[in-house]
Order: sequence, then C-alpha cells, then structure tokens
Amino acid sequence: MIRLDRLIALSLLVFSLAYAWLALDYELLPFERNLPFKPNTMPLGLAVVGIVLSFAVLLMPGGRESIAVDTPPVPYDRVRPVILVALMIIYALSLRPLGFVGATAGFLAVSAAVLGERKFHILVPVTVISALAIWHLVHEQLGIFLNPWPTVFTS
Repeated sequence: MIRLDRLIALSLLVFSLAYAWLALDYELLPFERNLPFKPNTMPLGLAVVGIVLSFAVLLMPGGRESIAVDTPPVPYDRVRPVILVALMIIYALSLRPLGFVGATAGFLAVSAAVLGERKFHILVPVTVISALAIWHLVHEQLGIFLNPWPTVFTS
C-alpha cells in the first residue's frame, strides 16, 4: 500500500512537470526575449522547486506507517475566519479613502489582533513598516501606481 506522503509527492511531481511544460511553452513577445526576468521565469523556478521537493519525498527511505497522537482534536473556530473575510472586504473598500499605507497597516494590525496577537507596542510599528515596504516595492520598484495616502490629502 502506498503511503499518503508519497501519493501527495507523486501528484505534486505530475503537477510540477505539467506546470514547467506550460511555462516553457509560453510564447514570449519580441521585447521580452532579452529581459533578464521574463514572464515565465518565476513559474519555471516554482516548477523546479516542486520537482526537486517531490523527488526528495519520493526517494526518502520509508518510515513508520502512522504516528499515534495522544492529544484530543481541537474544536474548529468558526468565528475567526468569518471575521477575517469581513476584514478583507473592509480592507478592499477602504483602500481609496484611507490610502494603501493606512488601509494595509490597519488590516494587518486588526487581523493580527483577531488572531490573538496582544503585543500592540510591537504590532503597530511592524504593520506600518510592512505597509510602507510593500508600497515601496510595488510603487517604486515595479512601477505600479498605488496612492499611499488618503484621498483627502491628494488632489
């Protein structure tokens, strides 16, 4: 009987091989052929990582069939996922009025608090720095315009 981890690794190998084939088959535009980072570079990298990890699991020596766990199952919390989905909707609606930095920092802080983080003196600076870093990468490095501040401050 085949072990579950090997079955999953085999399915990941098939998926990764198909993903690599599709990425290699992607037709590049004439100006994309000389770019250092092409549109199919990241998919090819992900496919190679998937193939390597699949082979690693498939070629590992066999272990125990199953491991007994003595801890009782934890009941599933149905409230937090609903709150997080509602926060995502609120985040999407607040991007224009609050700006990217404010909306993203607020979303990260409130969702972390919903998930149980209570060190607010660390949480707030980390979320603000993260939002600013993401804005910098997307706006300045990738050249995608994101309004960082509320629409009240911009004309």
